[in-house]
Amino acid sequence: MKAKFKRGDKVSLEYNGKSYIGEIYIVDITPKGYRYDIMCSKPKKVLIKHVYEDDPNLRSC
Repeated sequence: MKAKFKRGDKVSLEYNGKSYIGEIYIVDITPKGYRYDIMCSKPKKVLIKHVYEDDPNLRSC
């Protein structure tokens, strides 16, 4: 099983009704699959943690 994204990849996602753009900061493997911590820079700088690979809101930029 290979991760869909690697550290440094640019991604976008919707979180709490807002669109964020950032890059993969940490990649973890769990029994449920890969999950990512994403350091976002737009619209503001924030770290979004524990986003699973199969989340439909997670997309490549």
